[in-house]
Amino acid sequence: MSVALELGMYLMLAAASQDRSVPYHPAPLAADVPGYFSRNGLPPVRGVLTLTADGLTFRSPGGSVLLSYQTSQANEPVHASQRPTSRAWLAYTGRLRSRVSYVFRINDGVFETAEPGGLPSILTQMVLLAPAPRNPVNSVADATTAAGVIRRLSQSAYADTLYALFGKPTRPVGSVGPRGVRMGNLAEYVSPRDSIGLDPVHMISQNQLRHAFAHELGHRWEQREMGRVDSILGNVLAMGDPERYGYGSGAEHRAEAIAFAVHFLQSTMADPSSDGLDLLEHYEFLVPGTRAMVSYLILLPTYRHHPFRALLTEQQSSSPLVQ
Repeated sequence: MSVALELGMYLMLAAASQDRSVPYHPAPLAADVPGYFSRNGLPPVRGVLTLTADGLTFRSPGGSVLLSYQTSQANEPVHASQRPTSRAWLAYTGRLRSRVSYVFRINDGVFETAEPGGLPSILTQMVLLAPAPRNPVNSVADATTAAGVIRRLSQSAYADTLYALFGKPTRPVGSVGPRGVRMGNLAEYVSPRDSIGLDPVHMISQNQLRHAFAHELGHRWEQREMGRVDSILGNVLAMGDPERYGYGSGAEHRAEAIAFAVHFLQSTMADPSSDGLDLLEHYEFLVPGTRAMVSYLILLPTYRHHPFRALLTEQQSSSPLVQ
């Protein structure tokens, strides 16, 4: 690579960085890079990114594969049976407590790590490949099953938890209207009707469906109790990633912080990990305000038995927000 190209890459990365005071110094690529992967805007999952000469994968500690691509050098021809999808690159950096975190955009998500090794320079020279899909839509429902999927979600224990936290809409949860579908809305809260619509046909996982439901109930709550929500989230930093949903919109940012907080509390309720509070910092890194919302919600009766309640209560010795 020429000196001019290396300099140009450095300047582009620095311009995209959240923390322009921290230059990136390449290091040899480790076989496994620990970090956190956030797919389709969902909360991050801890795991390991593995990059070999043939592929790129991300696995959670339990062995689940959340990301899997074949890779090819940018100058290599693509086989007819493969579909070139995209490249991966260093999108920005930022400070997480006392260290620098590097965020890489990888097609349908972002990978965040404090130990990037040689990823920035290597990923820019690779193309991500995937086999041509037999079915281009891999969703949680189709037109005939969508109503049943929505009904089961809205009548689940998870929904009861959300209703206890944020209130229950007057109308039953339904489908996104034709106008919303045309606009590409996966979910919507219609304030005049006090109703929530979901579109599971265009969602790829139950996690995405549950996240969208929490997000829209968050909109309902903030509209009905704006003063309370402002007192919790009014002083948080703006979202720094221009590609993340909620960037540049106060209302969408608040709803994402609410949905992230619910996800954290629900996922750590029955099986808290020893590094759970460290995980919360990574939620906060992607969506500022998550930590403040967790600190508020965990003091409510719904989470009276949450394993992190005592610890977070000590950190928030007094809270005028809970009545």
